[in-house]
Amino acid sequence: MRARHKREPGTVTYVGKSIEWNTCGEITGRPLECGSIDVPIDQFDAVRSNNKTFTIPLIRLHGGDGAQNLLLNPSGPGNSGLGFIYQYSEQLSTIVGPGFHLLTFDPRGVNMSRLAATCYPNAETR
Repeated sequence: MRARHKREPGTVTYVGKSIEWNTCGEITGRPLECGSIDVPIDQFDAVRSNNKTFTIPLIRLHGGDGAQNLLLNPSGPGNSGLGFIYQYSEQLSTIVGPGFHLLTFDPRGVNMSRLAATCYPNAETR
């Protein structure tokens, strides 16, 4: 079954999905799509974290229409999925073929995710 989607300049909307994808470049002629999700700082205790969230950036190298997402973990700790996709997507695309979108992310507190993680409460302590 092929995924129904609407592609307009700059954005892609997929029926039944809540992530808004924006075109953000290309690698070897295949479009890159960027989006984000918000996740709780503490998924087990929202009250303790004052309902604050991290924004996790997502990046996906588009496979063929109707392709499934293949989630790639950038490993870690502290590795960026956005950097990973630029470095390894051409090799991975060759291995898995056009039947998959290569989807990855920056983990909480890494690279483009927000809030930025820090180990020190202030500059003086650092």
